Amino acid sequence: MMNKAASFWGLIGDNRIPMQTEGDIESAIERVSLRLQDLNPIELTQFQDELHRHLFELDREELASIAVMLRDGTLRPQSSDGFLFKRAACVLAGKFAFEAATSSLAEFVRFVEPFANAAEFLLYLAPNEYLRKTGKEMGTRSPSYESGSNLAYWSA
Repeated sequence: MMNKAASFWGLIGDNRIPMQTEGDIESAIERVSLRLQDLNPIELTQFQDELHRHLFELDREELASIAVMLRDGTLRPQSSDGFLFKRAACVLAGKFAFEAATSSLAEFVRFVEPFANAAEFLLYLAPNEYLRKTGKEMGTRSPSYESGSNLAYWSA
């Protein structure tokens, strides 16, 4: 059985190079996908549980309130799905980026870019690999990573 904390970040890898394009995120997703292929079904569910926990920890109203700057320079609020994908990009950037973002609003800002939506695929890597290995759906994991679920960080 994997040591959850150490193995999770080891599987994510050190993607501290600035993710500035959709291609950077796609490359990081591919590296994680290859690492997950070596896990058994129990380890895949542990990975997914850790992913949920880290996304839940980043589910904060102050981070969700950061506006996205579009290519034409206009600002718009993040959608709930967009905010989830930005949090996935932050986790995908690695342990140091994640820890920095949980400590400083300014550290999360770099993920609030349209290209970060490509990190959505991180959400499906372990469930898809689990399905491939077992022929069964992984099932719902907790805590929920849906935007607004971490009530401790959202105003009523």
